[in-house]
Amino acid sequence: MIDIVCFKWQKNNNDYLLSHRVKYTARHVNILYESIKKNTTVPIRFSCITDDPNGIHPDIRIIPLWDKCRELGGCFNRLYLFSKDMSDIIGKRFLAIDLDCVIVDNIDNILEKKEDFCINKFVPQKKKQKKMSQVYNGGLILMDAGAREDVWKKFDTSMSLSDINIIIKKNNLLGSDQAWINYMLGPDESKFKESDGIYSYVPIVKKQGLPTDAKIILFSGKADPSSVEKNWINQYWK
Repeated sequence: MIDIVCFKWQKNNNDYLLSHRVKYTARHVNILYESIKKNTTVPIRFSCITDDPNGIHPDIRIIPLWDKCRELGGCFNRLYLFSKDMSDIIGKRFLAIDLDCVIVDNIDNILEKKEDFCINKFVPQKKKQKKMSQVYNGGLILMDAGAREDVWKKFDTSMSLSDINIIIKKNNLLGSDQAWINYMLGPDESKFKESDGIYSYVPIVKKQGLPTDAKIILFSGKADPSSVEKNWINQYWK
């Protein structure tokens, strides 16, 4: 069995503000759960890490959202995923997946990968992003608990957002938690790619249409499956 986890938290208007305009709800969680169940033969346990379990399907395990650095805003609080504590909190091996995605085909090949750590590759959405040093996107991470523990251990939760932003800008990175992940890991980790059936909506699918070998479509930035009118989204995201 493998654990699959997602996050849903109430919006934090402080400090680092995320670019998306969508409010993530229990509907996002439930659709993701049902979509994954339909598209894998691998035994799974699905959990939602949240501070608001209202409306979430009763078969989904609720893990209370921790408060390690929520005051920073953004997704910095999610960095605790890299702690070895996750073995007891989530499980020994897990897939962390963002709510803003659409599952369109069987994902057994993703869940059965053997690397101790694998993370989605970063695909630039804009021309200026092509010049950045970003390598990874945190929307999809498969890992053994504690496999890259330094990502969490070396994150000083007492840092101010301005201190963190200096590191991010100096290293030409993007985002909150995923900028820190890129900063700590370097460029050589195993990555999910299009060859695995993982595609980004804005730079690829929006322009070219749904690829025939697609498994998961990730909607980073402001785009979200709940707000994009496409026939294939209506077919798979429900």
